[in-house]
Amino acid sequence: MKGECAGLWEFPGGKVEEGESDELALIREFDEEFGAAIEALAFIGETEFEHGGRHRVLAAWACRRRQSGNLELREHLEIRWCTPEETVGLPFVKSDGRLLPRVIEWMKRETGEH
Repeated sequence: MKGECAGLWEFPGGKVEEGESDELALIREFDEEFGAAIEALAFIGETEFEHGGRHRVLAAWACRRRQSGNLELREHLEIRWCTPEETVGLPFVKSDGRLLPRVIEWMKRETGEH
């Protein structure tokens, strides 16, 4: 990967297309990026930022895969499943880093950690 995000981690996803809900965008993006069928479970949180002179809203959702097996890395170099503690040490792109505390809080709540 080249550019300002080279070597940084980000959550999977992408832009919502016109007429598409967040949930449908997640399903489409996971299929495009990983060849994976998923379902959106819960909205976790969102953050707003400017990128390339445009206002953006980044939303985090909890998802579940509909099938087992390996993911196909179609747009990424690596994938990693992490505990909340493991995510803290990863260098995230700024926008995703803003959502990381909310994602960690949700993960801990779901697993009963405090």
